[in-house]
Amino acid sequence: HVIPLSNVRTLMITGKLTIQQALNAPMCRISVEKDVMLRKSGLVNTTPDLWNFFHRYMNLGIEIQDVDGTLIDLNTWTLQDHYNKFIK
Repeated sequence: HVIPLSNVRTLMITGKLTIQQALNAPMCRISVEKDVMLRKSGLVNTTPDLWNFFHRYMNLGIEIQDVDGTLIDLNTWTLQDHYNKFIK
């Protein structure tokens, strides 16, 4: 989960996310090597920006694609972009 589940739960409880949004929280698959790097950065269980959730991956040197294969701009992709694409 690109947003730690504890954050998703808190956002849902406080009414900032709907149940549907919480159940469709953004996810991505990264390699074991990149996961180790994420852990070493201290960002495995936290994220500096819930709205721009991919920012925690910026120092890993990776590219992320959506399910259609389109590259996501880690600088600008927001939680609203995710929900606009995946929850209709």
